[in-house]
Amino acid sequence: MHAWNEITKVARRILFDEHYGSRHIHLQVLATHPAYQRLGAATALCEWGIGQALRHGVVVTLFASPMGKLLYQKLGFENVTTVPVKVQGEDASVELSAMNLVVEPAAVHRRAGSESFARATSCRFLHIVPPVSIGLR
Repeated sequence: MHAWNEITKVARRILFDEHYGSRHIHLQVLATHPAYQRLGAATALCEWGIGQALRHGVVVTLFASPMGKLLYQKLGFENVTTVPVKVQGEDASVELSAMNLVVEPAAVHRRAGSESFARATSCRFLHIVPPVSIGLR
């Protein structure tokens, strides 16, 4: 995990922070417990974040694992580049996709097409909630 954190920290600064400055929301880590996968939780969280970006007029950025990339593409994210992550002394490596979503009001509602997402994006939020850790018991 240390290699992941260090590499994505540098890549985020170069690919997103230097380009967008403070005008982006970065999705840090999104993981779903295996027992709850394929039930729409990740999509709902992403739609909430997209709604926040829409409200604040900012871009959404993230690094996607090969498994997560399909979800993000389905939500309209586009691949910017790939970022290889390799632990020194290990043979295995993974390529992350650096992705972004430029949010436009009409495009979001057309893409989402769901009443719940339309309701969620019409709510008023006063600030962007910082990343939190949620544990399942």
